[in-house]
Amino acid sequence: MVTVEFALRGQRVAHLSALLDTLRTNEGFGPEREAALLARLRAAGPAAHRVILRSTPGTFTVETRPLPPAATDQVILDAAGTVDQRTHPTRPGPDRGWQSRQLAWVRGEGAGESVLLDKEGAVISAIAAPLLLLTEASVHVSTHPRATPSVMLDGVVAHLAELGLEVVAEPGGFPMSPLRRCEVWVLDPVAGIQLVTGWLEYGSIMGTRPLSHRAAPDHRTVETWRWETADAV
Repeated sequence: MVTVEFALRGQRVAHLSALLDTLRTNEGFGPEREAALLARLRAAGPAAHRVILRSTPGTFTVETRPLPPAATDQVILDAAGTVDQRTHPTRPGPDRGWQSRQLAWVRGEGAGESVLLDKEGAVISAIAAPLLLLTEASVHVSTHPRATPSVMLDGVVAHLAELGLEVVAEPGGFPMSPLRRCEVWVLDPVAGIQLVTGWLEYGSIMGTRPLSHRAAPDHRTVETWRWETADAV
């Protein structure tokens, strides 16, 4: 099973071509399903929607829900972290129920997301989204074996590389300490790029340190680029 979520705005989808290329590699997602997906997206109209696509060899559904206009571009992360218990970490969809339950608990505690930890305590990603760590002139990407592939992550990293940032792979995931010292983005496929503005720790929110000098654009500039270059459906 594959389940993917993304935003539809003004009948445009960011990274749509890359998403379709990925879906075509999954069993059962052939030309008929691709045509049905695009038809459903066109029928949704110009408003903003959250799209949930589920595809298995025997089933195919596309659900569109209104996207609230007040989605925030900032997020608080739970610093204690959530130990990864996914059974199919490299495929989007099979572990969605577990991820949703963990997110609900974290949000009940006062954070918007949590770092996802492997057995050794390294940070793989957030529970349901990739993370990027930015320094003054580089962008660090988790290539942990349990990281879920993301067309949004690939597109954003390629764009930052084109702008001159050094891309640094982190094959073991992120240590916690540099995440606390540097700028961190959560790449939410529905809400977009969110800046981590605080860490929930022992019931209190600890602030973050802004970059004093930067070669990288800020998260809002990159999010604007995503939609300026988004594919029409």
